[in-house]
Amino acid sequence: MSYVVGFIPARGGSKRVPRKNIRLLNRKPLLQYSIEHARASNLLDEIVVSTDDMEIADFARKFSCTVIIRPPELAVDKTPMVDTIKHCIEQLTEKGREIDYIVLLQPTVPIRDIEKIDKAILMLKEYDCDSVISHIQVDYFHPNRMKKIIDGRIVPYYEEEIENISRDELAKAFYRDGSIYAMKASLPMEKNSVFGEYVMPIINSPDTFVNIDNEKDWMLAEILMNRQKEVLENIG
Repeated sequence: MSYVVGFIPARGGSKRVPRKNIRLLNRKPLLQYSIEHARASNLLDEIVVSTDDMEIADFARKFSCTVIIRPPELAVDKTPMVDTIKHCIEQLTEKGREIDYIVLLQPTVPIRDIEKIDKAILMLKEYDCDSVISHIQVDYFHPNRMKKIIDGRIVPYYEEEIENISRDELAKAFYRDGSIYAMKASLPMEKNSVFGEYVMPIINSPDTFVNIDNEKDWMLAEILMNRQKEVLENIG
């Protein structure tokens, strides 16, 4: 039997959206959505909230989450996510847990296809890949159209732009949406990575995508949630 941990990082500070992890989004603290998503999984053996904030810690305990208090140096804007995951694994290992897989669920993603959490875990086990990471397909901002500025000149960011061709004719491109990062627990500890070399995708819909980083994202989340509520009410 493998042991799978759902990991939710939720520090107290945030420059762009102050106290966002416990700010109310449609009458619920933002953090609560990811906790509820984790609790809906059939394959997570433990849900861990990592924080430096006592209010967040007390809130997480109400949902029977394991709380790990992280040190101040792991609670700043530039702290790499892999360092907070390693700290979590180290703390749980000291308590006697033997962790096989860890699933990162960022609280900045309040709309999540819950069934894909278990799907990602099953893919890890079936294919023995390093990680399974959710992506959405790029639409308007295709990498073939991306540029950078060097010495005042616009130049291709990565590849020469193909002119006189529609985006639909370009090779499909995808980017990480931040919703699900499932990985072997050995990956961050041994490779200092949350990706690894053998990465498999889960594809999400762009129609409900939001990863809250600023006030505009927060407004979008409210709109998307209200739209979902209206759809459900019409079905009912």
